[in-house]
Order: sequence, then C-alpha cells, then structure tokens
Amino acid sequence: MKFLSPFSPVLRGWGVGLLLWGWIGMVFPAAGQTVVDATSLSNKILTGYQGWFTAPGTGYSTRWIHWTRDHVTPTGASNNLIVEMYPDLREFDPDELIATGMTRGGATAHLYAARHPKTVRRHVRWMMEYGIDGAFLQRFVRTHYDGDTDYKAQMNAVLWNFRSSCADYGRVFAVMYDVSGMLETEGWDTLIQDDWKSLVDAGLTSGGRYLHHQGRPLVAIWGPGFTHCVPADPAKAQALIDWFRSNAPVNYRAAVWGGVPGEWRTKTGDSRTQSGWDNVYRSYDVISPWTVGRFPDEAGADSWKSNRLVPDLASAQTAGRIYAPVVWPGFSWKNLNNGPTNQIPRKGGKFFWRQIVNAKSAGAGLLYLAMFDEVDEATALYKVAENRTQIPDQGYWLTLDADGTNLPSDWYLRLSCEAGRMIRGEIPATTNFPSTPGSVGASGWQGWAGVLAVQTGDLLRRYAWCGADNPRAAGSEPSVVAETNRLMLTTVVRTNDPRLVVRAEVATNLSDFSLATNLPVASYSVVANPTNLPAGHEKRVFTLPRDSERKFLRLRATYNP
Repeated sequence: MKFLSPFSPVLRGWGVGLLLWGWIGMVFPAAGQTVVDATSLSNKILTGYQGWFTAPGTGYSTRWIHWTRDHVTPTGASNNLIVEMYPDLREFDPDELIATGMTRGGATAHLYAARHPKTVRRHVRWMMEYGIDGAFLQRFVRTHYDGDTDYKAQMNAVLWNFRSSCADYGRVFAVMYDVSGMLETEGWDTLIQDDWKSLVDAGLTSGGRYLHHQGRPLVAIWGPGFTHCVPADPAKAQALIDWFRSNAPVNYRAAVWGGVPGEWRTKTGDSRTQSGWDNVYRSYDVISPWTVGRFPDEAGADSWKSNRLVPDLASAQTAGRIYAPVVWPGFSWKNLNNGPTNQIPRKGGKFFWRQIVNAKSAGAGLLYLAMFDEVDEATALYKVAENRTQIPDQGYWLTLDADGTNLPSDWYLRLSCEAGRMIRGEIPATTNFPSTPGSVGASGWQGWAGVLAVQTGDLLRRYAWCGADNPRAAGSEPSVVAETNRLMLTTVVRTNDPRLVVRAEVATNLSDFSLATNLPVASYSVVANPTNLPAGHEKRVFTLPRDSERKFLRLRATYNP
C-alpha cells in the first residue's frame, strides 16, 4: 500500500405448528431499521471496513500486519508502530486479545486480529447499534497480485465473517476494489474480474444481505482517474466499468460505485486530465469523490461545499447518477508517515459534523463514512481510547481528548447515528452541534434486544446488548433456551441506574412492536446468588409460554437522561 500526504491526490484510508414463535430483535429508534433494505441505496449511511489487522496466533497469521512496521511485535519503540489510535478493547473477550510487547499500567497491553469471527461480529453489531446501515469491505488488488496467501486468507476470512454477521444483525455489505499501488503491467483489471467471478460463484452476493442497486449487486472500484493510480488510459477504466455493467456474463454483471478523485468534475488537482475521463466518471452508477485530507477545518469544509459539493451533485444528477459524499472525522499519521501530531484535528466532532450537515444541506441522500476501523491514519469511527489512562505506556497514541474535550470511546459512532437520522430526514440539517448524539433527546433512549428463534433447524440469531460502560447499556447478551412449551431468555440487567428501565413485552404481531405501543408485560424471575455478577446487576429469566397463538417477545430498555 502506498501512503502519501493527506493532501496528496491518492490519500486513501485503507411449528411446524408455529413457523416463527419467539422473536426478540434489537432496534435503536435513533438508529434506523432493524433489518436494512439491501435492494436500495436510498437514505443510507455506509462506511469503509478495512479488516486488515493481523497478529500471530493459531488460525490467524504469522505476522503483525498493519499494526507495526515490518510486521514485528508491537513494542511502542521508535519506528515500531504504524497505527495512530488505540482501539477500545474493554468489550472484547479474552480469546480475542493478543498480547503485545507493550504494557498498560504495567500489565500486558493487547491488540486484536480482525480475522476472529467474534471481532468482526462485534464490529457489525456496533454498526447496528449506532445506525450505520452497512459497509464496503476493502479488497486491495495489490494483495491478489503479490500472491501473499497468508494475508489473502486473512482478508477472505474477514469478508465471509462480515457477511455472516450482516445476516445476524440486519446490515448490508459490498466489496470495494482498491487499485492503489498497482502498475499498468500487472493486469489489475483482469485480477478484479477474476476475483469478482470467484466471489459470485462462491455465493457471496446471495443470502439477502449483499447490497444491490437497481436489481444488481453493487461493486465499488476505487482509484482509476487519480493521477497516481492505474490506469493512465481512460479507455481501460471504461472497459472495466462496461464489463461489469453490460459485457460480463449475465450472472456477474453489477452496478458500479466509483471512488473517484475529489476534483473529478473539473479534471484538475488530483484527477487525470484526458477528455476520456469525463465519460469514465459519469459511467459509474454512483459517483463518490474522495475528500479525506482535502481541507483542514470547518472553513475548508464550507469552501469545499460551495466549490465542489454543490456543483458536483448537480453534475451527477444531470448525468443520471447517484452522488455519495465522503465525510471523515479527522486525520493524523505521525507513526505511519512521520507527520505532525493530530494533523487535522477532530475538534470534538465538530469538524465531522460540519461535513455531514454540508452534505445533507447540499441535497445528498447517501453518505460514505471514512472509515470504520482505520486507526493507521486516525480516521477511525469505532471505539478508541479516550485518554492516556486507556493507552499503552509505550509509544505515541492520539486519544479522543487531544482537542481538550473529554469524550466517550463511542463518540463518533454516536455522531454517525445522528448522521443517519439527518440523511433520513428525522432531524434537520443544522450546524448546531448535538449535545447528546445518539439519543432521542429529553424523552430518552429506547431500544430492544435479544434473539430471533426460528423453528426450522432451531436457528438462533443473537442480537446483543451494547457494552455495559455507556448510558445505552442495559445488560449482557441474552441467552435463549427453546423448549417444547416455552421460550426462556436469560440476561444480566443493570439495576444501579434509576434512569434505566428494562422490561419484557409480548405481542401477537410483529407490527405491534412500535415504541409508542403499550404491550402486555411478560413476567420474569430473578436468579438468586449467581456467580461472577457485577455489583448493581441482577440475572433475570424471562419466560414466554408456547400455546396455540403465535406470540412475539421483546426485551425493551428505556433510558431517560
């Protein structure tokens, strides 16, 4: 992967009686649908998922990839780390944590391997909990050309684990091919075609969670048209787009999302200049200009809106294409590229918020959030260390309090939740920064969580609670026992906050599960003296009898701040 300055043109953040008799799903009303519509791009917020972090271990890799330089053990020593932010690992299970050569408070500091199914599952669950509709799985063509079978196996495992997790949590996904670092002579276009055919043949696009546009699966291609990316000849880029859209065998045809230069419309700056690129850019079904590093502050974001975003969107609409602005929280790569510390500050989320508002007010109905797990270049949206007490003792780390504001580790996921509400028109596009993002204001937060129990094959799909360290949290992930005459759900519930109320509700129709509906309350029992129970919690068992009438059960939490 070739890393350049953020202002460089190619910067890229790398049952049988009852068919369905017990249902409990998780929904955050501020966060959109329980199951995202995979047939449309309308009113969605999507993110990029790298999934490229590896670590030595059984079933993982033999190397530390993307954590450190030269794949060596993380020690925090000079020229060792290439990541900028430390992930918040407090919700991770012991079998996901991999020991490093660093310490935290004198104890061993850990990192993770993105290949672990639990880790991918947790990340997709976070997307659901905070209303991110889905993600593009980054697929670097360089990996396929170099023949690194170990790393390719890693990325394939992440892709399929993500697909499985999307089925469980109702998210959507698609693949994004990135041509960064490829040479003209390396058959980059054939590699993309062959890989896509193998994925389709393996069933990747089946199952209902792969993102589609106008009846076709969606594939993204990032890079053609940038001054430092292949190809130089626009005809080769056009041929690849045409192959996907009309020339490939029918079962491989797809709609195409283009990750294009920020200055694609004028063919200046980061864009190649030949006349053929005009048609290339407008041949994509979705035009998504890369903006990371293109402006350093809110004033720059406003200028970009006036000079680029508004006329870009109009040009895309004239061409009959969808326009997907890229928004990002900030940028820094001191460890990776010896840049300045906190190069483009997040300003507590205000920089990110301004871009979201600008995109919506310009008329965008689709957003690309860059990036979910990109801690290398500090554009990560997922949970990261809040302050120095949460990072390793060794090395330089950028924490969320770098701009002088104490923030929870999920702050940018909360703002992403608000971005989704704004795109869907649930809140106005206002520059007023939200004081309590991710909530529904004075009336508090409401949601439900649990499992989906389907009679056929006794399939259990679990929809877990959020972690126990934030105001949304109600308890642990529920476990389910499906018996002949009842469904039992057991969960640990937090009881030490009077603002939080948890109850189980029963309905005879899924459509009755409206947050405004008062439903019969299911009874529960408290497990006496359970072991390893945190203070201020209790273990509850909710029971739903099975009878001649189809019933649905949900566990609902209401948080009133």
